[in-house]
Amino acid sequence: MAVLRTPDERFQSLQDYDFEPHYVTIMDERLGPLRMHYLDEGDPAAPVVLMLHGEPTWSYLFRHAVAPLVAAGRRVVAPDLVGFGRSDKPDSPGDFSYESHVRGYPTGDVLPSDALREWRRFAAAAPVFDVSAIVARACVTELDQAVRSAYDAPYPGEEYKAGARVFPALIPVTPDDPSAQAVRDSRAALSRSTMPFLTVYGEQDLIAGAADGMFQQLVPGASGLPHVRLPGAGHNMPEDAGAAFGRIVAGFAQRLPRGHDGGAGDRPAAASGPRRGVRPSSSQTPVPPQPDITGPATS
Repeated sequence: MAVLRTPDERFQSLQDYDFEPHYVTIMDERLGPLRMHYLDEGDPAAPVVLMLHGEPTWSYLFRHAVAPLVAAGRRVVAPDLVGFGRSDKPDSPGDFSYESHVRGYPTGDVLPSDALREWRRFAAAAPVFDVSAIVARACVTELDQAVRSAYDAPYPGEEYKAGARVFPALIPVTPDDPSAQAVRDSRAALSRSTMPFLTVYGEQDLIAGAADGMFQQLVPGASGLPHVRLPGAGHNMPEDAGAAFGRIVAGFAQRLPRGHDGGAGDRPAAASGPRRGVRPSSSQTPVPPQPDITGPATS
């Protein structure tokens, strides 16, 4: 059992990712101290937009969403989960569990799709786990070699990919899975929430595209909001349409009623000059109009 750390030089000169690294040490009861990396851009006193990547990506996925959010007066925080990106990487699949990476997984009460079964089988058994190729297959846009290299950067060798390989196996696929109840509990909490809840998915997401409807039905706070499916975007939507995604989130946050984002949601946000993390965007993906939200959404 060992904890690996990707050499810093692997992250030098990545395309469109010149953000300053930040680290925090977390304690694992079995592994001891682990270093977790996070992207932190914008005014430290501004309301926070937290962005969590999926598998097998890392905070690089959100690089184009940062600028519009910072320009709108938001602070953007995007951690690399342990086992991914610039964070430390335990080298044994047994070092990873659902409980240590709490996410909105299925509960196992519905039979897994053929695609999920195949993904779990592939991740566990493939002799070579080609991260950039996996990311590219879930995108609509074609990734150039520089972008592919950035997704491969955290993994100098197969021994660094224990987390990336094991994550699909952590998804509950039977009702008695040890982690299924934690997901049921999280869904129960969401089902009582009237906090505004906007979904933004890729229109061509063949992997999880139907999940937006599930959340819209589950969460009372999703009622009546301008939910978005971005054209020309797939499962890895922030890679396909990152700048458009950032603008949608910024517009949504700007229209939140007071009290839902640190008490500043109804104040106009204006950039006061160049800020760390702001760079021109070449994305021309149209953003659907965002109507005003004048109070908490209810079912």
